[in-house]
Amino acid sequence: MKTAIGKPTQQPIHSQEAAKAALMEGFENFLDNLSQPLLMEIANHGAEGTYFDALQALLKKVDTQQLSPQVRNQIAYTKGKALSFENIKKTYELLDSKTVCEILGISRQALNKRVQAGQVIAYTEGTRKHYPAFQFKNNAVIADIGKLTKAIAIDSKEGAKTNVLLGYLAQDMDFSNPGEPQNLQPRYTLLSNMDAFEIIVRDFQNRLTMGK
Repeated sequence: MKTAIGKPTQQPIHSQEAAKAALMEGFENFLDNLSQPLLMEIANHGAEGTYFDALQALLKKVDTQQLSPQVRNQIAYTKGKALSFENIKKTYELLDSKTVCEILGISRQALNKRVQAGQVIAYTEGTRKHYPAFQFKNNAVIADIGKLTKAIAIDSKEGAKTNVLLGYLAQDMDFSNPGEPQNLQPRYTLLSNMDAFEIIVRDFQNRLTMGK
């Protein structure tokens, strides 16, 4: 709920008394537009603290009560997806379909077939697909991608699962032996190392099992 205490005055205010008078007038106009139950709530809570604190708390309460838990959960889910995509963009260089086709020298149809076969992975944002650039080297797709999707058993139709995988690969992994200094590297940079690959697959499957 957005409310305005008062309209801007035509002339600048230079004195404290004039400022108080302008605010009081605006605040009275604001109160005149409130419902009687809400006005009574503000008056009753105002005795417990400042009226402005009570007003702010009650307005937040009214805003929250206007939305059902189901609607609030959907809003939170949408915000979470947007945040995940922002984190993905910070980690990977993302390419569109046209650029990937130019790199590989294939048609859009051929690219779609490779995605369906698990040979190329893409982050799905609504109806758009974004292709992390790390999977392309020397005008080809690195073999580790096909190995990874096969080991994890990702279906090309499971866009949400692929999104989770790309978020997981973006996170750092400590690939050091016991007693050695910490060696943090993003997981996607370690796919070509067989030992690291096995750990990545195992930990991701465990994470899916636990629902995390």
